[in-house]
Amino acid sequence: MKVKVKFFASVREAVGIREDEVELAEGATLRNLIDELSARHGHNLRRELIDEERNQPSQHIQYLIAGENARQLSGYETKMHDGVEVAIIPPVGGGSGVPRRRNMSTSERQH
Repeated sequence: MKVKVKFFASVREAVGIREDEVELAEGATLRNLIDELSARHGHNLRRELIDEERNQPSQHIQYLIAGENARQLSGYETKMHDGVEVAIIPPVGGGSGVPRRRNMSTSERQH
């Protein structure tokens, strides 16, 4: 079966592409997909997706399977099916997007 994978943020940087298509055996799970992607794209991606200390998929990555969070399905044991789209989204930091208000000095307020 074929699974379409979309990469975001640091995961995209690790693989150097926006998306990939992976051939998996029938009955394959999200864990199998992660293993295949790590083998295909090398150490940089593996470092993003796998918690090396536990040798388990990283709990910081969000996996959306057909738009649904894998954690709300069967987690890493969620079965893949032909044609499904999987989005791999790492944590993203940054500001709120709201400009910070600058405190005015006493001399500025008097003018």
